[in-house]
Amino acid sequence: MVATRSELLSELTAGGLSGRSLRGREVAVLFQVSERTVLEWSRRGRLPTLVDPRGIRRYPAEAVRDLLREAGEVGFSL
Repeated sequence: MVATRSELLSELTAGGLSGRSLRGREVAVLFQVSERTVLEWSRRGRLPTLVDPRGIRRYPAEAVRDLLREAGEVGFSL
């Protein structure tokens, strides 16, 4: 089960996700977009992506946090 947006934001601001990679669904929840949009951001180079040998994409938590900050996420400051 995917955490709620507020839970994920709390973990990001507290540094609890440092060094972790997020699933596409988690990134989608944070940005309130579809998983397809996250995949498109990845393909266009807007969001750094880690791809394992099976082809599963993950997104570094630090990169997601930085992108949230760039987007001017309300209430999101470190």
